[in-house]
Amino acid sequence: MRGLTCAAIAVLALGCSSTSVNDSNNGSGGTSGTAGAGGGGAVHGCADGTNGQPYAPDMVGCDGALTQCDAEKLCGSGWLMCTYDQYFVRGGAQVSATQGRWLKSCVRDYGVSTTTCPTTSACEKCETTAGTPSPAEWDCNGTVADAPEGTDIGVVTTTSGVLRTPGCPTAKCTYSTTDVAANQYGAMCCK
Repeated sequence: MRGLTCAAIAVLALGCSSTSVNDSNNGSGGTSGTAGAGGGGAVHGCADGTNGQPYAPDMVGCDGALTQCDAEKLCGSGWLMCTYDQYFVRGGAQVSATQGRWLKSCVRDYGVSTTTCPTTSACEKCETTAGTPSPAEWDCNGTVADAPEGTDIGVVTTTSGVLRTPGCPTAKCTYSTTDVAANQYGAMCCK
């Protein structure tokens, strides 16, 4: 009974706080700071040994300048370029990118004249082949926002702060845009 009384007095004396113990300690599991940082052994999502722009413990944005076909080389060992759905689930609808980064998703592949919802693979080719303009990006209200020319059109993160749906008007809204797969960006990497 005495232990319970002392514990109750300690709670009353200290009061309540919105900051948990982990929020103010040495980074071992708190919620403040950068997502994916702190605690335990370092796991690097980028091939350059960094975590670039962390979104979640299993998703980071890696800087670089490669075509969509080669961008996965920017991911660290055991990490792969994120698909559009992974990007959405792990924070792509809440946090805009600090630079454009390729996703492993294509909305218009080589030889196809219309766009599709984001796929789970990169575009087949990364050439600057002209193609007929085709709607490839919508505002979240369904209005066509962009119709790029090109045969391979992939999905890339955006810094614009504007939520869009790439490929089809029914895709989930994220901080993303579409671009010709031959253009160079970094990579969004997932574990």
